[in-house]
Amino acid sequence: MTYGGHDPMRIEGEEYIRRLKEDGVVAKVSLYPQAIHGFFLMAGELDAGKKCIDEVATTLRNASTAPPQALH
Repeated sequence: MTYGGHDPMRIEGEEYIRRLKEDGVVAKVSLYPQAIHGFFLMAGELDAGKKCIDEVATTLRNASTAPPQALH
């Protein structure tokens, strides 16, 4: 989960990640504390946006090439 420091859904997102981890799901949180609302969409303008896009792309790329995991 990736979000900025002023994300209005931050508390709900942290709760969701906590519940995923309790269920054994590998989950990662990336917080961009200085990011403003919409920073992800302004990748050409902000270094944080570029970093976020790179992080998400790498995670998706790695997930799509990883072998499937067995369900518990």
